[in-house]
Amino acid sequence: MNRPAFEDLDRTVGSARITDGHQLLEWIPLAARLAALGDHSHLARWQLLARPFEERLRDLLVERALEGVVALREMRGARLADAIIAAQDFHCFLQLQGQHVPAASRVTLENWIYEADQMPMDEEAAEALKSYLREYPVPEDYRLLSVHAPLTTAEVGLIAALKPSSRKAQEVTWGRQFDLESLPATAATGSPPEQVLEEYEVLQQLVDSEVAGPLFVTRQLTEEWRVNVRVERASDHCPPPIEILRVGHCPAQRDRDDGRWWSLDMKPLSILDRYATLNAPVVIRFTNGHNLRISDEHN
Repeated sequence: MNRPAFEDLDRTVGSARITDGHQLLEWIPLAARLAALGDHSHLARWQLLARPFEERLRDLLVERALEGVVALREMRGARLADAIIAAQDFHCFLQLQGQHVPAASRVTLENWIYEADQMPMDEEAAEALKSYLREYPVPEDYRLLSVHAPLTTAEVGLIAALKPSSRKAQEVTWGRQFDLESLPATAATGSPPEQVLEEYEVLQQLVDSEVAGPLFVTRQLTEEWRVNVRVERASDHCPPPIEILRVGHCPAQRDRDDGRWWSLDMKPLSILDRYATLNAPVVIRFTNGHNLRISDEHN
């Protein structure tokens, strides 16, 4: 680790005076970076520091995530690297303190982080990210793929040309269809209708994955509007090497105790977005870049 850089960051975070919500959102990601590097003392105080802005915290986090998405799409070079690093820092924050973050803003933050993880970049941005990682060697468990192994747009294109099947998606369908148009209306504050829960009670598929072998993939919905997906090898019931799992456009979170399970909290979504997400494919990206897409026949 670059000790001078670490100590300078520690002084910056330790001496910060937070008087408004925007200053808090500048402080949190830096404290999260320090925590990922081993010093949790500052991040442990974030909820106390956030208390004066508690009523606005959700909106502030959503606003920050949307600003981050805009920066990713508009910046180039070193400024694009800065935009990816900002998402990287918030990724550390969610990994360490996500259970205390308002659910509605957590989904927006996760979507921003997912976009940063997929971001194509130019050579200047890639070099800046490599320099960042030398200065702040965040452990691999906390790294975005775009930070861990930054690739330029040209390098991605070359890899795709040399290995045309490495990013190809394998398409399979669930054994049952789920018809969005036939779903009954319900209030966003209530539980899912019984018909919906029955459709999702246990929906399991045996998939002959091209890269991970036979897999059992199970999808279900809870009364709290949480989609749970379990992915395990049929041979030994262990989790395959998955990098990202999405339900529709929403990234799911891997269970820390059981790597076979992934979950998505849909309560922050509108009722129509919940139904659209239930009707969307489950997309699994393995660590070697291969994608598995499981959808209803009409998707």
